[in-house]
Amino acid sequence: MFAQSHYPSKPLLPEQLDQFLYNGWFRMDQTIFTCTYLHLENQIYRVYWLRVALGNFAGNKTLQKISKLCSKFEVRIQNASITPEKEELYSTYKTGVAFQPSESLEKLLFNGSELNIYNTFEITIYDEKKLIAVGYFDMGKDSAAGITSFYDPAYKKYSLGKFLIYKKMLYCKSQQISYFYPGYFAPGCKAFDYKLEFGKDMMEYYDLGSGEWISMEKWYSMKGSIEENKQKLLDLQHQLSAVNIENRLYRYSHFQVNMFRELHGYELFDYLFFVYCFKFDPEVINPIIVYDLRDGQYHLFKCISVGKLKVENDNPEEYSTDLLKIAGTYYSSNSAQEMAEKMIEAFGYNVVSDT
Repeated sequence: MFAQSHYPSKPLLPEQLDQFLYNGWFRMDQTIFTCTYLHLENQIYRVYWLRVALGNFAGNKTLQKISKLCSKFEVRIQNASITPEKEELYSTYKTGVAFQPSESLEKLLFNGSELNIYNTFEITIYDEKKLIAVGYFDMGKDSAAGITSFYDPAYKKYSLGKFLIYKKMLYCKSQQISYFYPGYFAPGCKAFDYKLEFGKDMMEYYDLGSGEWISMEKWYSMKGSIEENKQKLLDLQHQLSAVNIENRLYRYSHFQVNMFRELHGYELFDYLFFVYCFKFDPEVINPIIVYDLRDGQYHLFKCISVGKLKVENDNPEEYSTDLLKIAGTYYSSNSAQEMAEKMIEAFGYNVVSDT
């Protein structure tokens, strides 16, 4: 699945957190999740999970300059806690950010849970006796994940957000931690670009197709991108239309469906785009074709509806009427032309529905 969540009922072992992080998962309050796409401010972005190898990490000149600038502040590292003082600072920090943050620090880290399933540490920064910045991170056996950082907007000139992440990484390195996971970045969304500033020459991204971590120096923006996915399906449409098979390209509204706790375990269809074959009928789920960026192949699926949704949607390029589940695979191919030929062989020219 492209997006899913897991709900541990007891604390994660250090080795378990390492494995989740290695597989491109990340913390969300007291759950852990993974995703491939991000829906933010009416825009959908492809996300790439990141990690930094800490073995030779020392920080670039910019980070070292920030560290020198902040040398007059007191830095403390200890087990994490939430206090009224930190909640007040978080509330102040929220007023100066462009994105929509969590309503409180407690909700961000615990969301009402009395159990912390993570081994969470904090970095606090004081200007004399005044708390001016806080950063949280989770520790595994050989890995650590940066969770959140916030600071007093009055100290913006000190780049405390970057300083906190830098200090987290240096501390983790001192504890013989091999990898630091800062979350994901999303090309085209500047809010996450700052993560690329931390040891880019030692930074890796998670390749969804191979399941391996690859140097950012080899990252290519079109590989596995939304644009590539869509273009592959446009190529398919051209082949289908050439043999008179009616088709429509849709963006699927419910591509994040497997993130919802109440649907956990259903393993529902969660592709971002698909081509709906034959004449559209809201009462019939005809064969659909996807392009899977993980294996580089087209797949012709038989899908069923597991629920009709009353969703107001005036966008003719978006499909939102049903929650879909894959019931079977008719055929797979890495060739759009071959897929179109297989459609003729399997269904002929005049099929209007698959029942």
